[in-house]
Amino acid sequence: MRRLAHAFAFATLLAFARSGTEQANRAAEEAVAVAAVREYVPGAWSTSFYRPHQLKITGIGLINQETAYFSTRWGVSELQNGHLQHLKVEVGDAEISAFHLCHHRSSFFYEVRARDGSTVTIFEHSLSPLFEKKLQVWQQEDVSPATSLACVDKLLLRASPSSLLAINVESAEAPEEHTAVSVLSEYDPHDSEANVITSLAVGYAADVYTRAQVYALVPHNRTLLRLHLETEYHTEKVVAESEPLLHGGDGSDGALASASTHEPLFILSVHDSVLFADGCSLRQISDGRVRTLLGTPTGCIAPQNETVEPVPWASRLSRPQALAGAAEETLDGTVLALTGSQVFSVVQREEECAKHIDADECSAQSGCAWGQGENLGERLCFGCDRLHDWASRQGKADNWDICLLEMTPRAGTSYNLMGCGCVAPPPLAPDPDEDGSGLSIFQSIVGGAVIIAVFCCLLSVYRSQQRAAQMRELYGAETCEFHVFNNDDEP
Repeated sequence: MRRLAHAFAFATLLAFARSGTEQANRAAEEAVAVAAVREYVPGAWSTSFYRPHQLKITGIGLINQETAYFSTRWGVSELQNGHLQHLKVEVGDAEISAFHLCHHRSSFFYEVRARDGSTVTIFEHSLSPLFEKKLQVWQQEDVSPATSLACVDKLLLRASPSSLLAINVESAEAPEEHTAVSVLSEYDPHDSEANVITSLAVGYAADVYTRAQVYALVPHNRTLLRLHLETEYHTEKVVAESEPLLHGGDGSDGALASASTHEPLFILSVHDSVLFADGCSLRQISDGRVRTLLGTPTGCIAPQNETVEPVPWASRLSRPQALAGAAEETLDGTVLALTGSQVFSVVQREEECAKHIDADECSAQSGCAWGQGENLGERLCFGCDRLHDWASRQGKADNWDICLLEMTPRAGTSYNLMGCGCVAPPPLAPDPDEDGSGLSIFQSIVGGAVIIAVFCCLLSVYRSQQRAAQMRELYGAETCEFHVFNNDDEP
């Protein structure tokens, strides 16, 4: 029993210690969130793009707002105008470990790994009906699966926990030649401090690889890198040099020199901007500044509780699992983000309302709405059409009044929708007949209880005084004498 008591006491102390550690970590995250400077992109619209039911998505690709591709462990599907179609992609006795949509080649690459882990093979699947559907690009035995694929010019970049490779796809198309592979970086699998690249992105991928913009993410030191690819003169191998783009820190927005990452997960290049999933947020590097598109890095929630709000800071995401961007020739840079429950779409548009930075000035403009959060930087003037679009995508009927948002704060955000035609109801005037004329039911009950208690106390005091007066009249004093008789005493 004593050992059991000691064990119970130890378990209790351990539970308290864990609870204290969790509370300390939570408090530290909240302190970081408060200390970090946040700048939100004015024209970023976020909506729910696709919510899978039985499809377990592991990778995503995007052509435009009408056409997207989803990969699972067993195949690839095309979503076009809301219709999902499974493509004829055979993986055999293997699983898809990596997926990448290559816009300038009008194809997608996918890597399959044998279930016994013996071999890894990369295939290219053409989306054009004029070319062969499937081409084996590269195969290797006893290698770790890829964490990221990215195409640039004639190269396919492959990042894995053991190396960073550049695979010449054109050499793979010639059956008489061996596939040319250049090792850009190698890592020691036993070195936990190695700066392993886990995510790749390419801007202007159709350009020659020596002029294309290649970006990489190193989670160990939370750094975003810019890679420069060159051709080695003697061996004609591809080599790479890197320079830091953004360092790790508290995750603040602002000028590129002072901003930092918090917990970078994936990187993407879309329309002259570099996007990255940072914790449970989407952030962007553009024009020498870092801003937030959606969510907050430390504001993570469970997948089933994800929400999309009209303003970016109020939306809450679970941890992103993949990113995809539209082709460069599209008008607006649409971005897809895969989370644990759905696929989000983020579109950037220029808004006239975003030019107004004051609540009164914004509300005075017809067609403009004002949203204001609890923290510094959570201020935004945006178009009223965003509210109507948000309401329709939330499954609300057309007769749902967006003016209800003005009645009470939602997700820590208050709205001024005068520019949307909403008029706040006047405050209720007090009824002069009820002013001091009576008490509410609760007040009456409390007042009655107090009166009864006082009456009982007074009655008790009065009765005790009456008993004392009677004693004095009978015995002449308020004292009495007691005599003790023993059995041995004679009568």
